[in-house]
Order: sequence, then structure tokens, then C-alpha cells
Amino acid sequence: TNASVKGALSPVEGGYRVGLDSLNLAQGQLAARLVQPSAITIRGQNLAIDPLALDVGGGRITASGKVEDTLDLDVAIRALPLAIANTIKPDLRLGGTLDGTAKIAGTRNRPDISFGIQGRQLAAAALGQSGLRSISVDARGTSSTSRLNLDATVTSPEGLRATLTGDVPLD
Repeated sequence: TNASVKGALSPVEGGYRVGLDSLNLAQGQLAARLVQPSAITIRGQNLAIDPLALDVGGGRITASGKVEDTLDLDVAIRALPLAIANTIKPDLRLGGTLDGTAKIAGTRNRPDISFGIQGRQLAAAALGQSGLRSISVDARGTSSTSRLNLDATVTSPEGLRATLTGDVPLD
């Protein structure tokens, strides 16, 4: 694994700021890099993320917002190739891409999360063993401290169509 980071750690009132000018990680064919300079500020238990964008294998992961007594955090994934996991465990034979968003709000004691995720041409060794070349997944949901609400559809070129709608207790 090769890693390089350029930035600065500086004190701020009640904590410190980690400024990131560049970040590059590589392991074999897998690479991740910081798309633009960013910063993370930590004050006690509070965290603030300036817009943070990483290019991972040609896909993008972004995050921004605050984790304080009140939560305000946005996370997005765009065209993230699952094949990146094959660098670590090749026998998974993963393929396809993920896109998604998550909004984390509420409070630390009562978080309120909404999310959506789409997977296209998802492939894996285990799917192939089950007779499926690939699947597509569309899911959205919400979560609170006690329940996960989910609405999802899974389809395949071979004619599989499954729908899941419901909620699950989390406590």
C-alpha cells in the first residue's frame, strides 16, 4: 500500500483543524485520491467536514456537514465500482457500480436518516453460482433510533424481480 498526504494540523478554539491539500492511496490497481482540498474540524465530540470528495477507482464519494448535538451530514456515492474490492479479495469477483445518497439529521440521541441507493449490473461469484449473471438494486428508506423503513426492488436479466417493503425494529 502506498499513501501520501499533504496538509496541515492546526489548533482552533476548543480543538483542531485537519486541512487536507492532497491525499493519494494506492494498493495494486486500486487507487483513491482527494479531488479538491478539504478540512475536518474537531472540537471535543463535535466534527465538521468541509466538502470532502474522493475519487475511488473512477467513482466518487463525497461527504459534508456537521456532527454535533444536532446532526447535519450529507454523504453521496456516484458510480463507485464494486470491482475495487477484488484488489483485496479477488475471489469475490465483484462487478457493477453503486450510486446513492444519505442525509443524516436529528440529534445524537435521536438520529433521523434517509437514504437511497442504486446498484447497476451488480455481479459476484456467489451470484454466478446461483445462476444469475448480475442484478440491479433500487432501494430507499429511512431510519430512526428504533426502526429501519425500507422499500427495495431487485431485478436480473434472467427474470428475477423481488420487492421488499417494510420496517424492522432496531432495538
